[in-house]
Amino acid sequence: LPFTLAAGATQDLTLRYQPVDTVGDVTTLFIGSNDAAQSERRVLITGGANVPEICDNGLDEDNDGFIDEDCVPGRPIGRAVVLGQGRLFVWGDEHVKMESYGARPAPFWRGVFGWLSCEGCPGPRRTRIGDLNAELNPLMRAEASALGLNVTSVGGTDAASLATVDAVLAVANFTPASPDLLRWVQEGGALMIMAIGIGSDECTSSLDAFTAGFPLFFDCTDPNPWGPVGVFKPHPISFGLQSSAAPFVNGHFVAEAPGTHSTVIALP
Repeated sequence: LPFTLAAGATQDLTLRYQPVDTVGDVTTLFIGSNDAAQSERRVLITGGANVPEICDNGLDEDNDGFIDEDCVPGRPIGRAVVLGQGRLFVWGDEHVKMESYGARPAPFWRGVFGWLSCEGCPGPRRTRIGDLNAELNPLMRAEASALGLNVTSVGGTDAASLATVDAVLAVANFTPASPDLLRWVQEGGALMIMAIGIGSDECTSSLDAFTAGFPLFFDCTDPNPWGPVGVFKPHPISFGLQSSAAPFVNGHFVAEAPGTHSTVIALP
């Protein structure tokens, strides 16, 4: 470099990526020339998983089909992230699974099951859905079945129990913590975590222990979000959803560890 190109000619460039950590990286290669019509071109370069989205530049750094999806104000009540070979979705409430809301949450659960099962991904789908103290109601089971998924109860968070399912829905308040759960997700499992409460002492009494080691966790600091959902942000879970599709009452904010680069699903 630099090099000279004749009219209509091409030149190949080889770029090598050598990561020093597990956090995704992003940069832009600027190519300058003396071309009077276009003196500069930009090429987006990314590497690793969970590539961070850079705000307000009109580019899709994390290659998920959505531009600037992390550029949101306020504290989220739902976040999702690809974690190793698996997927993690943390939702700050449990009302969305209550049968009393009728068919309203159906589109929400359609998106959740589609993302957890990796619908449209290369390779085998996650078709075995585990109910871990989540008490999936008939509507939720019908949405899972419509996607070709099978729902079964899972006995615990130990490695042997987790080996019987591909994805798990859990309520953290009533589920014992286990180091096997994080390892299972990193190796290809998919997990949705919900929580019950108004955000007072649940974090210290049960939620913190369950999410220990995970990059997403519940934030019980005041003031509580209370709800309802104010806006959904672009993501396969929530694309096109109206705020009424996910009942949210009381609940908790959802925070992320530094460098996680999760996608915000919803804000109050």
